[in-house]
Amino acid sequence: MNSFEEKATHLSGDLKEREQLIREKDSLIIELNRKLKSKESDTAQAEAVMRDTKRRLVETEKNLAESMKR
Repeated sequence: MNSFEEKATHLSGDLKEREQLIREKDSLIIELNRKLKSKESDTAQAEAVMRDTKRRLVETEKNLAESMKR
C-alpha cells in the first residue's frame, strides 16, 4: 500500500468513526428531548392536579362555612 492509500484508509476510518459519533450524539439528543417532554408533561399534569385540588379545597371550605352558619 502506498502512502496515499494508507492516508485514504486512515481518513475513511476517521470519517466512519465521526459518523458513528454523530449518530450517537443525535440519538442522545432525541432521547433527551423525549425525556424533557415527558417531564414537562408530568409537571403539567401535577399542576393540573394541584389546581383541581385547590379548587375542591376552596369549595369544601365554602360548604363547611355555610353549614356552620346553619
